[in-house]
Amino acid sequence: MAVRNVSGDWMAHQSNGFTARFSIVQNGGDLTGSANHGPDQDGHFTRSMEARGTVTDTEFLWTISWDNGTRGRYSGRFESDGRIAGVSVDLEHPTSQATWISDRSFGMSG
Repeated sequence: MAVRNVSGDWMAHQSNGFTARFSIVQNGGDLTGSANHGPDQDGHFTRSMEARGTVTDTEFLWTISWDNGTRGRYSGRFESDGRIAGVSVDLEHPTSQATWISDRSFGMSG
């Protein structure tokens, strides 16, 4: 099955004013890597302890364990222009959500 190539460094701009920066290593549809987000009101960024996910030709799922003890999930679908648009959720506080969109477009792997 063909999948989108989401590897490398890119950003997810969130509706709550935060920007998440992803660094993704891709092996087929499996994703690993790291992330950071911010800035908070003091200008600090939160870094990931672990980040894992999956990608298909239509969907992206990325779960991050942050160094502040929270976990976030970024889920999205590929738009017609190849960018990803979706929702981020704080898994410890599921009512804390924001929409997001990738800063770039993604083509198919291979």
